[in-house]
Amino acid sequence: MIESDRLKYHVQCRQADNGCQWSLRVALRQNLGYWEVRRVGGVHSCLAPTMSQGHRQLDSSLICRVILPLIQSNPSVSIPVLQGAVQASYHFKPSYRKVWMDKQKAITQIYGDWKESYNKVPKLLQALQSCFPGTICDLSVKPFYDGHLLVRDYSMFDKVFWSFPSCVKAFHHCKPFVSVDGMHLYRTYGGVLLIAVAQDGNSNVLPIAFAIVESESTESWSFFLTNMRRDVTPKDGMLVIFDKFQAIKATLISDDSGWHPPRAYHAYCIRHMAANFLTRFKSAEGKRYLINAAYSPSKAGYEWNMDALRGVSPTIIDWAGHFRKEIWLQHCESEHRFGHITTNLFECINVVLNDTRYLPISAIVRIMYKRLQKLFVTKGREEQSQLAAGCQFSQRLLAAIEKNGEGIPKMRVTHCDRRASVFVVEELEPFEGWGAVPSVFGYRRARVTAAYSNPSTIRAEAVFKVYEMGFSPIPDESMWAEWHGMRLCPNPVMRRKATRRPVSTRFWNHMDETE
Repeated sequence: MIESDRLKYHVQCRQADNGCQWSLRVALRQNLGYWEVRRVGGVHSCLAPTMSQGHRQLDSSLICRVILPLIQSNPSVSIPVLQGAVQASYHFKPSYRKVWMDKQKAITQIYGDWKESYNKVPKLLQALQSCFPGTICDLSVKPFYDGHLLVRDYSMFDKVFWSFPSCVKAFHHCKPFVSVDGMHLYRTYGGVLLIAVAQDGNSNVLPIAFAIVESESTESWSFFLTNMRRDVTPKDGMLVIFDKFQAIKATLISDDSGWHPPRAYHAYCIRHMAANFLTRFKSAEGKRYLINAAYSPSKAGYEWNMDALRGVSPTIIDWAGHFRKEIWLQHCESEHRFGHITTNLFECINVVLNDTRYLPISAIVRIMYKRLQKLFVTKGREEQSQLAAGCQFSQRLLAAIEKNGEGIPKMRVTHCDRRASVFVVEELEPFEGWGAVPSVFGYRRARVTAAYSNPSTIRAEAVFKVYEMGFSPIPDESMWAEWHGMRLCPNPVMRRKATRRPVSTRFWNHMDETE
């Protein structure tokens, strides 16, 4: 810029000192109300070292104005999508780094500062317990040191567990099993979000307990599973499915865990077992036989697949023999598994909650509450309408009956042993009206009921009771009671390195391939 005022601008090339002769002079035509180019001097004889698609006046305030609504709806929105939104609005494309920095500013505007969010956690939990009595919270802190000096007015965040009374009551009417796993958190401070997932009689997925910890250590899993066993899932005879992670296994088999048979049963996720198998033996054919053996509902089917696996490699049989059969084979623990042999329920929740891993810790707690609040309202209305329509069983069960009935019109039941789930049928020639014979419907119903070995959870009334309690609204933050305890600060160990773009800590393997 050579000269500028409210009536004229005179500019020259940035490379003028290197001999470039380009310049431009514009002036305002006041009587006509527009700017006019008066003179263009010379041509560019320079070559810019880089081609920039941005603009120096496209600052963070303008970028935030565009990307703020996108981040509010989806905090995990990618940077290229945000770049495209800015380019569509201003016809300039800012750099990746510039948009990434502005995204962090936008998240701070919406959800608050990461460091300060740790100090909000005790106040938020106190507010939840006040507006929603029965909310379960367990906050663990450590002394905070500045170098070698103890800071008495501060405590350092260690881990936190929470669950809501609606989730505790809902689990009494769900199938007696849970799937547990962890989800890594990113951005300024890391950590792991531990979640326990249940399922109602209509196959709806329901998270029931949460914890944020530093890492998936034995101490962290013991903290989570102990709180969950004591306050959320005290019923006996339930099943816990996990991914064969050693820290979870060590916690479950400890003497005072409360997760021992017959109070609780354990099961490995077959997808994680198959992924470990493929990493070790590099045999896709063997992996297929292993999965088929795990899913087989009968001992004969299991033995056939194991014989085929032995033909692939006898070493594989020795490897599989190190695992207790009831912990990975469906036919050994069929009455507890309800057809589940993987942690896919958690993976469903992982996808839904993927955007929360980029948020401050206090925002994670609030978003979990609001999403559960919305889920209970939506599912509660759906099940209430089913009861009003006179349905006695869940829609998932009725759909399974219809599907199983498609191939049965030529069958007749000659023997029925419900306890052993053994049915003897004979194939008949089709004739008109056979579908209305009661024995056929009885077979169809018995076949499906065998898959749902706990009939009380599949009734429409039981499914409605899962979502009957609901959630109270959280009052505005200005109405929360003051927190008179120590100020809370984050653990410096959990702070992620800021030397480059955040890198995912997840290792992708064969389990992530679509089968």
